[in-house]
Amino acid sequence: MNSKALHVMEPDELATSREEGPAPRPFDPTLLLEEGLAAAALAMEDYRAVVRHCSHIVQVCPNHFEAWFNLGVARQQTGEIEEAIFSYHQAARLSPGDARPWINLGIARHAVDDTEGAREAYRSALDLDPAQPQALWNLAVILENSGARAEAMALYARTAAARPDWPEAWFRLGALRMEGGDRAGALAAFRECLELKPDFQQAALNAAICMKDTGDPEGARALLEEVLEQDPDSTDALRAAAAVCVECGDWKFGLAVRRKLAERRQSLPELTFNLALAADEQGHDDDAVRLYCEALRENPRFASALLNLGHVLARQGKAPEANECWRRAIALDGSLARGYFGSGQGDPS
Repeated sequence: MNSKALHVMEPDELATSREEGPAPRPFDPTLLLEEGLAAAALAMEDYRAVVRHCSHIVQVCPNHFEAWFNLGVARQQTGEIEEAIFSYHQAARLSPGDARPWINLGIARHAVDDTEGAREAYRSALDLDPAQPQALWNLAVILENSGARAEAMALYARTAAARPDWPEAWFRLGALRMEGGDRAGALAAFRECLELKPDFQQAALNAAICMKDTGDPEGARALLEEVLEQDPDSTDALRAAAAVCVECGDWKFGLAVRRKLAERRQSLPELTFNLALAADEQGHDDDAVRLYCEALRENPRFASALLNLGHVLARQGKAPEANECWRRAIALDGSLARGYFGSGQGDPS
């Protein structure tokens, strides 16, 4: 289960600058006034005013890093993306050691669907600040969406190391590890995620699946019970619980899960079949017949359900019905004849 709540950091999360630009400049009362008004407008998020004041500043002082940078922020906020891109390029030229213009440039390029330009901008930011979490995250999002999952996974790991308090970074790392078959590594990431955000349902579901697959079905069941206690109507949690029931053979819990799925008009023939098989093995023939028939309603081409239903019916002395089940099972899967009837267990004729 892989919830893809991926997004590049939004413009309202852009870095802003109120620092002195790198180039010295002479005292100018008019320039000082524009700087003060620009700073006040930026603090109040009056981006139109920021554009106006910063535009005046760069006309008077073209090497004013702060004005170019904040002009880019304001233009991006007002939707003037191409102008913002130009402003960030000017800021990056004036302060080549600062990663922030490259980060915001990447966001701006992404806003106009220039993913290649965004990718290069984020790489430039990371060349300057390898642990910059916003650039790491945004580049990872681009790479994951383009199919470069191994590189994206490495970047999510770096993001989580740089910002271990970001549950989303741990979740994406876990999701990609899970997709790659590293269930133990995925479980470790999902646990970190849940430590930070205990109500992150998708992380809990994925963690439960990883627990099941790494040999801890009991732990998986306990975690899923917690999820269902918080959200009894979660179909995803019920389906995950069904898989765990099949794995650990907890048929009491399995029956409760199946009942809830049925109430939501959801079916899981494999769970129903395994519940029927458990009843069959325990000698509860009437329950077994009912559940095998339910499995066939959920999947009418379920050959194994037909086969086993025939065996129960034969024990009950219902030979014609049993033979019909066996014939249909063989018609669906001829290999069943060799496996079950070669030694004379039934009469498929």
